[in-house]
Amino acid sequence: MSGLILADKEISKAMDKEGEGRFIPKLFLNKDGAISAKNDSYISADEFTAIFDHIERIMRKTGNSILSGDISVLPLNGRESDACEYCDFKKVCGIEDNEIRKVARLSKAKVMEILSEGGKKQNGYI
Repeated sequence: MSGLILADKEISKAMDKEGEGRFIPKLFLNKDGAISAKNDSYISADEFTAIFDHIERIMRKTGNSILSGDISVLPLNGRESDACEYCDFKKVCGIEDNEIRKVARLSKAKVMEILSEGGKKQNGYI
C-alpha cells in the first residue's frame, strides 16, 4: 500500500502488528529507535498540516475563480494515467487545443520545502 501516514511508532504498530509493511508502508527505525528519514511515506503532524493547508488554499482559490466566472481549462494528468481518458466533457472543453501538464516527480523533501514556502507554484506543479 502506498500513501502517507503519521510518523508515529504506536500508530504504525497498531496498523501493522508484525511490522512487515504488508498493509501500510514498512516503518524503518534508526539504531536509537527514532523513525528513520528513509521512511518516505511517514510524515509529521506539522507536515500533514502543511499539506491540508495547501489543499485548503487551492480549494479556496478555485472556488473564488469559479464564482468570479473563470472556468478556463487547465488540465493536469497523472504520471501513469490520462485523467482525460474517461472524462465526459473532453469533447467540449477544448482539451485538444491545450497543452496538458503532467504531475512532476518530486521527492518528499522537495514537496515539503515548497509547502513550507507557502506552496507557491514552481513549474506549475504545486
